[in-house]
This record gives sequence, structure tokens and C-alpha cells, in this order.
Amino acid sequence: MDKATLRRQLLQQRAAFSAASVVARDLHIQSALDAWYQAAASTIGLPQEKPWLGVYWPLKHEVDLHPLYQRWWAQGHLLALPEAETGKPLRFRAWAAGQPMVADAYGLPIPAAAHYVQPAALLIPCVGFTKIGYRLGYGGGFYDRTLAAYAARCTTVGVADSRCELAHLPVEQHDLPLQLICTQDGWHKSDDIAKLD
Repeated sequence: MDKATLRRQLLQQRAAFSAASVVARDLHIQSALDAWYQAAASTIGLPQEKPWLGVYWPLKHEVDLHPLYQRWWAQGHLLALPEAETGKPLRFRAWAAGQPMVADAYGLPIPAAAHYVQPAALLIPCVGFTKIGYRLGYGGGFYDRTLAAYAARCTTVGVADSRCELAHLPVEQHDLPLQLICTQDGWHKSDDIAKLD
């Protein structure tokens, strides 16, 4: 099945999930990501500085991590939101709770202050995914270009609903696997199809 068909089917499926299951999913994933980041934050950046974590603003029934962002920000972690420009990798603007926001070229909220940073890790929403780390997105290529630009020096973590796991996904030359994928049912890592405990 081609990517466009898979994407359409998964988006329809995701939109039909019950509200209760979505709330439970989001809480499970927030908890798992919190445990991961509290342990990883000291090792994913340069030793002499705090690492920036690239996060995302949820759309189209994506996993909502807002409560986690608020908690991390209150704890002093450094967060950044992506800014999209046609044909370019995403750029990341430093984010703080309560700061003024504006819309980017695609209508997504970004911090009004254009303070650009280089994330040491990225949380990346997935429409679909495979156990070995390949991600299906919305088809715009933004994260493909971003992974090509950042992946060698950045930890990449997919965020996905376990019900959107794919047995097979057509992989093209530009596709790069994510290092980790977090779902409500556990973790996957790209170099080992066994789930992490």
C-alpha cells in the first residue's frame, strides 16, 4: 500500500479513537517520556551546557504533551518549537510557558520571539510507524529534511499511538529511521526490534 493511502487510513482511524482512550494514551506517553528525559537530559547535550529539546504543538489528534512541557519548563529544562518554511528543514524557536505566540507560514503556533536554537533531541509526532523506527508523517517532508540536517548530532524520538503501528511501510532513499519511538504500550528502538522495558 502506498504512503498516501496509509496516511489517509491512519488519520481516519486516529480521529475515531474514543476520548477516554486518547486521555489514557496521552497520560501513559507523558509518563514514559518524562522518565526518559529526566534520565537522558544530562547525556544528550554538550557537557558544558543544558540541552535544548525540540518539541511539537499537537494537531490532527496527535499525542498531546502540553502538561509535560509545562512541567519540564517549570523544572528548568530548555524547550523549543519548530518553525516551518517551504522546502527547508525546520528551525526551532526557544519556548517558555506563557510567552506570546504567533502563527508560522502554515498557521502553527510558534514563539513570537525569534530566538533560534539547536536542539540536542527532538520529539517527533508520527502518523504511523514501524518497529524499526521508520515514520509516516503528513507528506510535507519537513521532518525528512530536518532529520537529514540534524540526525547525526541529535537524538530523535518518535511519539506515536501504538494502534498506528505498521507491519510494512514503503521506505524511500531519503527516509531515515528514528532512534526511539515512544507509544502507550512501550518503547521501540531502531537498531533492535525488541521493545525496551
